[in-house]
Amino acid sequence: MNKSVLLISVLSIWSLLFKSGLAQVTSDQTLLRENSVVELQNNRILIKGGASRGSTLFHSLKELSVGTGQEVYFNNPSNINLILTRVTGGNRSNIFGTLGVLGDADLFLMNPSGIFFGPHSKLDLNGSFIGTTASSLIFDQDIEFSAENPQNLPNLTIGVPLGLQFNSRSADIIAKGPRFQLTSTNPFVTFSGRTGSQEFDLTVKPNKTLALLGTNLDLRGSILTAPGGSIQLGGVKSGYVGISPSPLGWTFDYQNVQRFGDIHLSELALVDGTGMEGGPTGFIQVQGGQVSITDGSVIRIGNLGNQTGRRLVIKAADSIKLIGTNLTTGTSSGLITTSLETGSGSDIYLSTPHLILKEGGLISANTLGFGSGGTLVINATEFIDVIGTSFDPNLLSFISTSTFGVGNAGDIIITTKHLRVKDGGLVTSATLAAGQGGNIKVSASDGIVLVGANNALSSSSLASGNAGDLFIQTKRLLIKDGARVDAATFAGGNAGDVIITAVDEIIVSGVDQGSQDPSLISSSTIQLSPELQSGFQVSPIPTGEAGSVSIQTKALRVSDGAEITVRNDEIGNAGTLHINADQILLKNQGNISATSSAGKGGDIDLQIRNYLLMRNNSLITAEGRGINDGGNIKITASKIVAIPSENSDIFASSSVGKGGQIIITAKELFGFRASGQLTNFSDIVSFSQNEPQINGFVAILFPDGLKKLPETIVVPKTITTKCRPGQTLGNSTFVDIGRGGIPLGPHHLQTPPSVWQDLRQPQLLKQKSPSSKLPVKPGSSGVENNNLSSNSASPPTIVEAQGWIRDKKGNIFLSANASELIAYNSGQPVATC
Repeated sequence: MNKSVLLISVLSIWSLLFKSGLAQVTSDQTLLRENSVVELQNNRILIKGGASRGSTLFHSLKELSVGTGQEVYFNNPSNINLILTRVTGGNRSNIFGTLGVLGDADLFLMNPSGIFFGPHSKLDLNGSFIGTTASSLIFDQDIEFSAENPQNLPNLTIGVPLGLQFNSRSADIIAKGPRFQLTSTNPFVTFSGRTGSQEFDLTVKPNKTLALLGTNLDLRGSILTAPGGSIQLGGVKSGYVGISPSPLGWTFDYQNVQRFGDIHLSELALVDGTGMEGGPTGFIQVQGGQVSITDGSVIRIGNLGNQTGRRLVIKAADSIKLIGTNLTTGTSSGLITTSLETGSGSDIYLSTPHLILKEGGLISANTLGFGSGGTLVINATEFIDVIGTSFDPNLLSFISTSTFGVGNAGDIIITTKHLRVKDGGLVTSATLAAGQGGNIKVSASDGIVLVGANNALSSSSLASGNAGDLFIQTKRLLIKDGARVDAATFAGGNAGDVIITAVDEIIVSGVDQGSQDPSLISSSTIQLSPELQSGFQVSPIPTGEAGSVSIQTKALRVSDGAEITVRNDEIGNAGTLHINADQILLKNQGNISATSSAGKGGDIDLQIRNYLLMRNNSLITAEGRGINDGGNIKITASKIVAIPSENSDIFASSSVGKGGQIIITAKELFGFRASGQLTNFSDIVSFSQNEPQINGFVAILFPDGLKKLPETIVVPKTITTKCRPGQTLGNSTFVDIGRGGIPLGPHHLQTPPSVWQDLRQPQLLKQKSPSSKLPVKPGSSGVENNNLSSNSASPPTIVEAQGWIRDKKGNIFLSANASELIAYNSGQPVATC
């Protein structure tokens, strides 16, 4: 065919295409003798020609668009397994119909001006498809196949590209689709199957790659599938993306990207890596700046076979957002992996500074069969928010793993600085069958905040499988207004353990204002309401055992009706509760408890380096409310303090059985009464409510014993001389209160000042008259004065003592004569006060 005939043929084809509103496909003539050739064959556009290098075929087109209901195919010579196509005309490629390859080759479509997939667009090829708005493909020795600066193709030693180069002029990829329709075969799983037509999925054959890499990706109701293959979504504004072949087609390396673009799924968009029945699952990788999934859109991988699940990986330089539910379908925006048969579920790996789940957004890994569920691994370097319900208050925002079959649920592993759960948020792992629940491990270096009812970090069992354990490491843990951190069983499986390490403090505060449910940390066996028993199909009487709670922190504060508890509402025993803290404050009905309705009360062990302070009706209690014994309480602290009148109690009791043991070791204990029963004062007591003869045992130990006060009076070395008698400065006084000291006993008065009183009766001595000492005149009768007679005694006269004398034996006698005073010089200067 000569040039004139070829030109007429091409003009005729394009005349027909334009009149019919069909495809626009033209060659740019930059490959010279190896230019692309566009032909119309059987109502489809066929792109032929091109430059071949080994097994790679290069096409350079000025325009490439496909009209609604039309088909554009690339011819695939037998020796070609890779077709690389650039679009250089500066217009976006609009794909409204079918774009395909007549063979098994992989197809790269590169248009830096943008790519748009309409709601009726389709891919029809046996190989992988990579759509990109990169500016050029990079080969060995930095050779470029550029769409912005198109040149003739140089000689290539290797025809496989090494990477994609993006610059600031690169455009977006937009895909607008028919929206997905999903169905669920299990009421607790968001969906497990699809309904409706799948004709207009953007899809590739099994074990192949479907990749879209643009400056920004905007998927509006579009459906991307790669059964058992790989789906790759990348948002890149500038930088280099490495490319390498893989068993599933192609993989992409983003480590040399300077600026990432955004990826947005909305209007019930679906990215589906579910495998074929009996076959392997797919693999999904999403990488961008901000990755947002809204309006009920979903990224999922389902395992319908017996092989190990692959991974769902999202890396975002700025944030990952899962927001809202679709008003029409009620579908939540989310990330979901599910195992339906014997193969394991796919793991979910998220890496971003900020992870936000709002208004019903979710991340979930489930198993419904014999295979184990996938693991959730989340690394958010700044914060994670799990916040709020959707328009339906029952549609919470949550992160979860669960099992509805024999397989075990996967673990949840979270690493971040801040975790906030509020307004209807959950982080939970559950078993509703024979499989074991997954463990939850949360490491939040700065803090965790849980606020409000229905907000929890929780592991649970609603069947025969055991619940997983809950591990928390953080600097500060705040639980308030009815939120909870708990491991629970509502059926035959056992509850898990709760292990918390908070470097600075734990605050558990308040109750939910509506339900009055307390904020709590617990491991428990709980009886569900009849409505929930019917909904979850569980026995009215749970038989599983409660687990243990272990807490280590500097400061623990439990207040305003909040609780830390191990509890069993039915026949089993309560668990054990161990707390190691510098200080514990219980305030306004704050409780630490270990209780059982029918089994033995749990044990409480508090190791406190500084003080335990109990205020306003707070409790520490280990109760057996049935026929079994009460639990035991062991407290070791430096100080234990209560206000006597505030009725804060420490007690171990049983309804019928023996009260438990209470052993308290403290250096100082204030404000408590030790008695045989509870009173309106602050008490320490162990008792049996109905069998007082088998009350428990209370021991209070003081490791240092009772201190003996010193008996030696220490005299100061110097006495002040800076004041004088009568001086107002100092107002110094000296008061003699007698013996002073303390009363002999608690019921005696203080010893009053002693007053000396001589209780002896005075003796009347016969005394001679002073006249008897005079000489008697001769011949007289011896009586000189009629008033004086030797036979009459003078009445005694009591004279006030004027002095005292000491005899040789040291006895002291009072004397009517004044004692002789001898001045004494103490040698001390006279005080001036």
